[in-house]
Amino acid sequence: MESNEVKLLQEIRTNREQSILTGPISKIRTKIPILSALFFIAGLVSLYLYPDPNYFANRTYLSENALSPGIAGTHFSEENYNYAIKLEREYSNLYRILSQEHNRDIEKISKGLMNWVNDKIQSLGLEVYKQHYNTSVIRPDGVGTNVIGIVRAGKTAGREVIVLSSKNYLRDIERNIPNSISGISLGISILKYLSEVNWLSKDIMFVVTETIYNDVGITTWNHRYHNVELIETDDFVRGGKIRAAVCLDFRANSLDYILLKIHGSNGKLPNLDLVNTFEAISQKNRRQTNIFDFFDPIPDLLFIKKRFGEFIDSFNVFHKNLIIFILRQAFGVPTGDHAAFQNYNVDAITITCYSNQQNDGTMFEFAHIIESGVRSLNNLIEHFHQSFYYYILVSPYIYISIGQYMITLAFLIIPLLLLIFYILSDITYTDVARGFFRMIALYTTGFLYYMSYPLHTKSIEYFWIGITLHVVVAVILAKLTNSFFFKLFILNPKPDQHSTPKVMCRYGTSVGPLICFISCVSVVNFSFAVISALLTVPTFIIKPVEQSKSFTYRFIRNFIQFSILISISLPAILYYISLIFPQFSYFDIWQLLLQQHLTYGTLIFPFFCVIYFPSILSHLFWLGKEYKSFDIFFLSIPINNTIKHKVKLVYCSKNLMNCM
Repeated sequence: MESNEVKLLQEIRTNREQSILTGPISKIRTKIPILSALFFIAGLVSLYLYPDPNYFANRTYLSENALSPGIAGTHFSEENYNYAIKLEREYSNLYRILSQEHNRDIEKISKGLMNWVNDKIQSLGLEVYKQHYNTSVIRPDGVGTNVIGIVRAGKTAGREVIVLSSKNYLRDIERNIPNSISGISLGISILKYLSEVNWLSKDIMFVVTETIYNDVGITTWNHRYHNVELIETDDFVRGGKIRAAVCLDFRANSLDYILLKIHGSNGKLPNLDLVNTFEAISQKNRRQTNIFDFFDPIPDLLFIKKRFGEFIDSFNVFHKNLIIFILRQAFGVPTGDHAAFQNYNVDAITITCYSNQQNDGTMFEFAHIIESGVRSLNNLIEHFHQSFYYYILVSPYIYISIGQYMITLAFLIIPLLLLIFYILSDITYTDVARGFFRMIALYTTGFLYYMSYPLHTKSIEYFWIGITLHVVVAVILAKLTNSFFFKLFILNPKPDQHSTPKVMCRYGTSVGPLICFISCVSVVNFSFAVISALLTVPTFIIKPVEQSKSFTYRFIRNFIQFSILISISLPAILYYISLIFPQFSYFDIWQLLLQQHLTYGTLIFPFFCVIYFPSILSHLFWLGKEYKSFDIFFLSIPINNTIKHKVKLVYCSKNLMNCM
């Protein structure tokens, strides 16, 4: 009876020591590294071909026919425009008076300007109210104020709303710009004009927030507006469903070009029809539009300061816009107040105008563009849904849809899938089990490192202590999983051996979580998924050194790979960024990434902690296998063939990396 049990156990063990994949796949395994490199290069080439209309680029078009941009005539008169100029003069004069009265106390000045806005809207006979909110996030014990003016549609029951938004402009307010208007003065003038028309089918809300509190004001207003279960502490007034929002952010007296800001939190974008509407209206008025301006930090870094040399500057304008769009979306930091609306699935856009005194455009024409945009949005009969939410813009009128740019992502991920086939064609179930348990250990430590952010973002010392503890905990957990769980679930495993397929299995186990991460993130933020793939995939294409090679060759090859991995590790990347931005240290950048993650939900900080850092560590562990060793106590639970479980303490005096 016992002999039959022994034979059965030996048969199970023999089956587990056979290769998982055999046949045609195992025959082409030698060509997989070359195929992986070719697919990765194909992904890079496809990125370069995005602006080419022969391959990916498409001309934008309107999918929602009800918008009908520019068809109706504009009736915003010169009288309304002159009223906006008058308001701007009063606003500037009041700012100077308040500055003298309050000794340039910016908070008191801002409150005085908000009272002026409230009085002006009230003088028009319109519905107006204030919202007060706590600003402890930015200013302790501060109280912010929002002013909201409403024009009710006479023909409907007020079930739908279009929102206009602006901030109490404080930048360059002391500069005397003759005949200038700003978002506040134009917004109040448009409210006055819309209160006199008879074609409104939706209520118009004009929300004015305080600049000194950044986006806290508009975020608080949206939170209160969309959460009806909140207990009201003041007379907060709601309207119907917000169909669209347009944020006005400008102060100028002439028009050179119009800037459409569309990026929201974590790369979220508005419906493409909203962008196309203002693009079509601007083209009809013969005004140039753009999606980026050179005051943005990214184009300023790449193309104006030229810190990366002349190579990037040699690209044409479409490739430059492509680079800026991908980087801006990957960073995930919003470009305007419209992001607060997008967080509640409201399509929103921020419109800015710039003047270089090189164009004959006037702000009167800009006012007509805003009027036409409001009239087009007024025609909406349902929520934006017919056009794209996932796209890439290389110009305001050229886009790449999700069905096209996913081809690039497929090219970049295929090398990881080929690596899995490469591993499975020459390893056993036992090797997979070892790699699986070690993968759990590495990514568990990465998650613990992410959850401990209050500590390792406290100071520079805690930052390095956190990285050191991360590595130590990863080593210990990998050791324990190898000694405890592996022997608990695997029957009579053979001693671990150091061979190329087995080493590839060890660091290749981190491919699975990486593929899942890139695939899932690509649906939310394609640009970040692409940059993540560009950072991580090349490290998996490198094939480990064959053990049949000489020790000198293996040492040199491993040393080169080790140096490359160290040069692209988390501390090294933070150091490179600090060189690009000398005003920030690497620790300041680490704290900034955390702040952006907590505020806007950006993915850079969790990616570095949970995915990137463990992935680089797995490579470094296996490369250092032959040169690092020390003794460690660990628990071992062998399972013998008589089904008697024994727990004993074993002293392991062998290579620590063998256990990982």
